[in-house]
Amino acid sequence: MKSIVAMSLVVAFACLSFGAAVAAEQSASIQWQTDLEQAVTNARETKKPLLIQLTATWCGYCKKMQRETNEDKEVVQAVNECFVPIMLDADANPEVMKLLKVEGLPTTVVVDTETREASSFRGFRTAKQLRSDLKPFCKK
Repeated sequence: MKSIVAMSLVVAFACLSFGAAVAAEQSASIQWQTDLEQAVTNARETKKPLLIQLTATWCGYCKKMQRETNEDKEVVQAVNECFVPIMLDADANPEVMKLLKVEGLPTTVVVDTETREASSFRGFRTAKQLRSDLKPFCKK
C-alpha cells in the first residue's frame, strides 16, 4: 500500500515538473498573437503598445529574424513584458501592409494604444538592434 502511495506521489510530482517545464518553455518564446482585432483589444486593456511583425513564408530574412532575433532571451523578455506582440503574414494582410506603408520584409512596427504608429523598423534586425529599437517603448 505504501509503495502505491509513493508511486502516486512520484507520478504527481513528475506531472507537476513537466507542467512547469512546459510553462517555462512557453515563456522562453515570444507569445505572438495572430488575430489583429484581438491584439488591439488586448493592447487597449493592458495599456501596452502593439508590436507588429510582418513576415512572409517566402522571406528568407523573416525566417532568419524569427530564428535568431526573436529567440534571443532578452528580446523575448522585453517583448512579452512590454508589448502585445502580433505576427502577421504580409501576403494574407495586404490592407495592413498598405495602411502601415510597408515596403519590405521583415518589418516591425510599434503602434501605441491609440492605434497610432509610433515607430517602424524595416528589414532584418539583430537581437542587439531590436532591443535598442524597442527600449524607448519598454518602461520596465
